[in-house]
This record gives sequence, C-alpha cells and structure tokens, in this order.
Amino acid sequence: YGIEGLRVADGSIMPRVTTGNTQAPCAIIGEQAAMRISAKHGL
Repeated sequence: YGIEGLRVADGSIMPRVTTGNTQAPCAIIGEQAAMRISAKHGL
C-alpha cells in the first residue's frame, strides 16, 4: 500500500467467529498487536 512498516490488526484473523459480540476478541487482537509492536520498537 506504499506505507513502509504498515501493520494491520483485524478481526478477520479469527479462525472461527464467536456467536456473540465480536468486540471483546477484536480488542484482544488489538492489544496483542500493540504489545508486539511496542516490544519490537523497545517501547
């Protein structure tokens, strides 16, 4: 997409969609992505 270092955290990575609200699993996906990105950059 022309943006170096672009990272995307999205609910589409879930192998199975929950039968309930998807907000909680998506929040966890975002939190894990943030932790991995910050660890990689020493933050």
